[in-house]
Formats: sequence, C-alpha cells, structure tokens
Amino acid sequence: MPREYNNPQPYVIAREIYNKATNITPEPIREIGIQIIGEQFRQNKSEEEITDEEEAKHTDIIKELENIIANSKEDGLEPRIEIDGEYIHVSERPEIHMIVDKLRKLEPTEFEKYCLKLLIKLGAGDGTHTGNEKNDGGIDFIAYKLPIGGKDIIIPAHINSQTVVIGQAKRYTGNLITETDLREFIGGAMIQVFETRKRFGILTPIVYAYWTTSDFNPSARKFAKEMGLWYLNGLGLAQLSQRVGIGDPATVIV
Repeated sequence: MPREYNNPQPYVIAREIYNKATNITPEPIREIGIQIIGEQFRQNKSEEEITDEEEAKHTDIIKELENIIANSKEDGLEPRIEIDGEYIHVSERPEIHMIVDKLRKLEPTEFEKYCLKLLIKLGAGDGTHTGNEKNDGGIDFIAYKLPIGGKDIIIPAHINSQTVVIGQAKRYTGNLITETDLREFIGGAMIQVFETRKRFGILTPIVYAYWTTSDFNPSARKFAKEMGLWYLNGLGLAQLSQRVGIGDPATVIV
C-alpha cells in the first residue's frame, strides 16, 4: 500500500526512483518522480499538487540520484542506473535485478543462512548460523578463517591468524538501516568478539559485517565507513553473489 508521508524528502524520492526504475531506454526523471510521489507516498493531493511538489524538489532529487550513483561507485558497486541530463535509464544487468528480488523473497532465517554460505563461497573455512539462538546479541552469522585477500590467496601454514567475520543480516524490502541499528549491532557484537578471541587468539582480526537486502540511510552509511564496517545492501549482495557463481540464493541454503 502507498505510504503516508506529509513531505517526503528528496533523498527518499531519489532512492525510490533508483530502486524502481526499469526502463533500459532513457526516461524523463520528472515523470518518474511524479509517478513515485503519487503511487508511493499518498498525500491526498491532486495530480496538479503532486506535479508542483516534484517541481519544487526536482533539482534536489537529481542531486540525490547523482550522490547515490557516486556512493555506489565508491563502495565498489556497479550503479543500476545512469543519468544523462534530465533523463535516466537502467544499466543494470537483468540477472542482478532477479537476484535482488530472490533475496527479498527469502525468509529472514533463510537470508541469515545465505549470508553465511556466501562467506564460505568467498573462502571461509567454516561458519555458524546464530540467528535462531537465544541471547544471540544481534549476531546472525559468524564465519571463520576467511583468507586475507580472498579465497584464491594461499595463506602460508606458519601464519596462524585468519579473519573472523561477525555479522548481522536484515532481510528488509523497504526499511532503510539507520546509524542506531549499526551502533546496536556493534555493541551487541562485543561479547562475541571476546569469546572468538579466546578461541582463536587475542590478535585475531575481526570483521564486523552488516548486510541487508534494503539499503543504508546517509547517516548509517557515513558511520559504517568511519567505523570500518563491511556493509552491503541488496545490490551489493546480488553483485557479489554473481561473482562467486550464485545465481539463485535459495540453492545455497541448507
């Protein structure tokens, strides 16, 4: 159902445009913005009022779209859209979009297991799904012995320390991850870090991972970068899945 927003901000509208755009041929950003405001953010306004609202926010919406594209590139992702002046078109490969859709259709527990399996595909020697355990502290998966530099890097036998990944998985379709969500995750992970280092050694490198099928709001993204968090949104997960040969996430869940 459409959401009730009295005044959706340009970033929110731009994020919806970025996620919902489907045309591979150029389409006016203005028209998509009007459609998004009318369909996604019901405000009991007339078509003329919705058009006026898009007009008032149009320049900022384009700026936010450009920021989203720039942030995606900075994160090592392939942006799903391209902008040419007042027009937008989808450059994303169809199979990536299909993987994102399949991820969002998984049950929350299935998504947690998928995240762990993806790490094992990346070269982790073993892992534990903890999301269904009591008092899990917000930790959904732990992967052990992830090779530093990737799965194709051979670690000499005398190097005992290998990365442990402690992560949380959020299978959302619309809710954006907030800075508060990330802070709570890091706080809850502290106990697990202590236990992990007792097992593998106090100098064991720990990676904090927060993966979601949705996305991160600007504040959360800034915080994640400052803290060195391994954060991945739905697009990032889909692209990583394809790189390691997972076309259908459901096939790796046991």
